[in-house]
Amino acid sequence: MNLTTFDPVVITRLFNAPVGEVWKAWTDPVAVLKWYGSDPNGWGLNARLDVRAGGGYEISFSNSDGSEHSCSGIFLEVREPEQLIFDWQWKSEPGVVSIVKLCLLQNGSSEELLLSGAWRAFFPHGLGRETFPLPTMCIF
Repeated sequence: MNLTTFDPVVITRLFNAPVGEVWKAWTDPVAVLKWYGSDPNGWGLNARLDVRAGGGYEISFSNSDGSEHSCSGIFLEVREPEQLIFDWQWKSEPGVVSIVKLCLLQNGSSEELLLSGAWRAFFPHGLGRETFPLPTMCIF
């Protein structure tokens, strides 16, 4: 599989909230458990976040059908309250690692949240690491 050519996935959302509240939603374990998951009728189970460069995180949630999911990773860059870069791996998909770049940009009285994700590494059967850069700035 050749993963050297790809386009990052960029999602832009506009929130009517101060930067600090949106930052907290991503960095405070209690706040994360209120929204995180793939099912609107599901619930957060556990969130451990050591929000600093080199710090780790693990988040688990349950869907309404009872299926449980966990992801974990390392914070690679933390610039409060404007940028988080972290790697991401689902417990159910060991060896498949993504990098997520989260940027919070002021947009009038609201906050514009820019989330960019790209594959960082793919480890099929113990093969070597391939690295994929993200844009270096929060303005895409």
